[in-house]
Amino acid sequence: MKKCITVILAALLLCGLLTLYAFSAMLGDTDGNGKITSADARIALRISAKLEKPDDEMKKRADVDRNGRVNSSDARIILRAAAKLSDLTAADEYVTFSAEDERVTLPDTQELLTLAVDDEILAPPDTGESVSLPPEQVRLPDDRTSYYAAGSRGLLTPFTDNGLGKARFCEVLSDKGETSDAADKTDKSSVLCTPLTKGTFDTVVGEQTYNGKKMYVLSCGLKAYAKDVRIVQDGYVLPPNRLTAGETVVGKNTTDLYLDTLWAVPANIGVLPQEYHTGYQDRKFNVSAFTAQYLDVTFYHTSAVTGNFSLPSNGLFKSFTWLSKGNGSVTLRCLLSEVGNFSGCSVSLTDDGRFCISVKNMPAQTKTVVIDPGHGGKDTGAKGFSSATPEAALNLAIATQTVQELRSRGIRVITVRTSDEEHSLDERRQFSRYFKPDAYVSIHNDYTDSASATGTHAFYYYPWSMPLAECVHRHMVEAYREKIYTPGTAAYARADRGIHFYPFFVTRVEECPAILVECGFVSNRSEYNVLCTAEHQRTLAKAIADGIIEFLESK
Repeated sequence: MKKCITVILAALLLCGLLTLYAFSAMLGDTDGNGKITSADARIALRISAKLEKPDDEMKKRADVDRNGRVNSSDARIILRAAAKLSDLTAADEYVTFSAEDERVTLPDTQELLTLAVDDEILAPPDTGESVSLPPEQVRLPDDRTSYYAAGSRGLLTPFTDNGLGKARFCEVLSDKGETSDAADKTDKSSVLCTPLTKGTFDTVVGEQTYNGKKMYVLSCGLKAYAKDVRIVQDGYVLPPNRLTAGETVVGKNTTDLYLDTLWAVPANIGVLPQEYHTGYQDRKFNVSAFTAQYLDVTFYHTSAVTGNFSLPSNGLFKSFTWLSKGNGSVTLRCLLSEVGNFSGCSVSLTDDGRFCISVKNMPAQTKTVVIDPGHGGKDTGAKGFSSATPEAALNLAIATQTVQELRSRGIRVITVRTSDEEHSLDERRQFSRYFKPDAYVSIHNDYTDSASATGTHAFYYYPWSMPLAECVHRHMVEAYREKIYTPGTAAYARADRGIHFYPFFVTRVEECPAILVECGFVSNRSEYNVLCTAEHQRTLAKAIADGIIEFLESK
């Protein structure tokens, strides 16, 4: 009897061990094929980015760190397991910069990983129907809730004592908190100061007010609008930051570089070398040509970096180099494969507290364009000479023809609106961020108190958007002078109003080339009649499409 009980207990124990082994073997085997490969890591990364909708079983297998959610750290663990890599933490040594040594050679101890993903969902199939943003992407009124309300995300914050005393901090709450140089005594937009990432912190060293708008001066040398941040009056001082380079993730739309960080420091993006000149309305960021040779991503309050990134297989970059600025900040310099071979970049924080540098691929495997007919709904835009056909209606008519022309030539098109409906500026701008297009074009018509003003002009914000503006504008001018206006007339002579830098809200996106086109003047009776004519609308729409396609084919 005792022998029988012993056998039964042994069998139960063996069964339990086998069950435990079977369950543990499931971890990391995301696709359930019995082995762990890079494909499992790719699936985990797609789940973390909400590009894959897993069932409960798949989610359990992908959540290898067992923290209740699938994020990029799970993908990284799976990838290392697939590559049979040991724990690299002990082998990594932080590199501390000194002011005397600008260029730093990093240790070769960390193996470099490249992961490819399919992010096709961010550029959905072009069915010819209007595409809406997911509800969570439509910006809601700010409730001033901390980015860290649901947890620390594994990062140090001013909310817990770090043993270094206290200071006045601000936390960025806006998805893209706009900034400007603290030394500039205005709040004019600056292409040299890219938006701050939601969830980042910095100490507040002063306050300034411009036209009733309050701004906080930050210790990194930037200033931020009070509406985009919240103040932490007695925050705990944070130590110098440390960064660790992670994997390079190559998708169809973007190439993403992941970094581990101690805390969410401010970051800034720059493209160099690039010359600017003062132009339209005395704005100083007009460019004659986009001449960038490298992309610089600067992280403030950072004293140490470990590792480097593997070069992406798509040839986007020639090399990565870490530079010390000697002022408590470090810069990742990404040497472009060709001069001007750049279409946008952003810095964000992942759900598991990592920095992600997301760079637009050139060219993308599938060309995607967002067309935004300006105004709509209650916002009719300029009324022109007839309230029956306000600017919003003209914008939609020309945009609809532009969409049809692009689709007939194999371009995937996403439209912000296809009817007389209203969209906020935030929502319009989010189209160019969420869908990661190769070009974003907002179509408008102009108005001025001078009844004699005619012609077309195009506007850009970041210098990498200027080539798109130049292509579209040149085709628009040709359309007016070759198919609409007669040589020798005033309208013919004034058709070309140029391309200009101007900080329109919808063009202030760093993720992709984004421009605003003013097709003509509804305040001029003759040009208003041109814009209301279906034949001329088709002519101008084809010109916009020709310019977009020329730009895309040049990449």
